[in-house]
Amino acid sequence: MNKFLQLGYYTSSLPESYYRKIKRKVGKKKEKELVIAVINAVYKEFNQNHRYVMTTKNLKLSRFIPLGKVIKMKLITCATVSAIVAVVLRKMGYPTKLIHGKLKKHNGQSYHAWIEVYLKEKGGFVPFDPSLNQYKITKNHKRLGAYVDWRELQEKRKNI
Repeated sequence: MNKFLQLGYYTSSLPESYYRKIKRKVGKKKEKELVIAVINAVYKEFNQNHRYVMTTKNLKLSRFIPLGKVIKMKLITCATVSAIVAVVLRKMGYPTKLIHGKLKKHNGQSYHAWIEVYLKEKGGFVPFDPSLNQYKITKNHKRLGAYVDWRELQEKRKNI
């Protein structure tokens, strides 16, 4: 459980000022409402200031970029938004997994990323999809793996 409170190679570079800004915006709330407030605050930050919108066909450009650089570039992908939300929640004391998977769409499947957050009130990890601003995972989401940091996925892919 404590493993999912840690930061990793890509997630440790989130600027402290960004974390404090999001924390200030969400205030104090109950667990699930807090998670949703963090997702909304990050989503709003990216939607009002974005420069790039990318699909996840290229995992290197989607997942394997330090969050400090992501913030400067305003790089919006499912993986970057999920990683930022995960770091904010971890710093607030909520164990959070980064989930790598696929999302089935009307025109096929593409790689996709979301999070699972441990909520005491629910007694386990609960999935949320921050990049689609959704709070539920659908039957179209297919989970392939759970990670602390995208570096683990990067290493796994090298060994396949």
